[in-house]
Amino acid sequence: IERSVDLAKSEIQAEEDRKVFAVMDALAADATNPNPALAVTGNLTANSLADAVANVERTDLRVASVFLNAKDFADLRKWDRDSLDIETQAQLLKTGLMGTIWGAKLIVSRIVPEGTVYVCGEPEFFGRIPVRTELTVLSADDPKNRLIGFSIFENIGIGAYNPYALQVINITRV
Repeated sequence: IERSVDLAKSEIQAEEDRKVFAVMDALAADATNPNPALAVTGNLTANSLADAVANVERTDLRVASVFLNAKDFADLRKWDRDSLDIETQAQLLKTGLMGTIWGAKLIVSRIVPEGTVYVCGEPEFFGRIPVRTELTVLSADDPKNRLIGFSIFENIGIGAYNPYALQVINITRV
């Protein structure tokens, strides 16, 4: 029973992520967006990621998070010593993971479409996720039919109000 509840919560959180990335896509696609998407052919390079970070930071915003798919994260693992400092190389070699780059947190998500990287500024200058109802689990048992059930829900809003705090990279693999 507990596993079912955990799986349901996980799916709700995945749907929440889909909606957040859809808002980011809408913000990036807006004709008035000051940071049009960067197009990269081949692999994600240090130069293209540095350009994306610079586009956000040029307006005095600090990049806090970089969201990417596991396939695109694999490109970072292929960077050589000319792209990564010694400490990051050691961390990558020991754990296979890189938690931050240039002060920004790297977040790998299966929800991010392959070939898309989101470079985001600090949350307080980018957007909000107001929560009206926290993730709630209610029992929906039907003892008459010997069924155990749950109703799991939340009520949130998603808003991104600063297009300067977002830079999208679109990667085309050849």
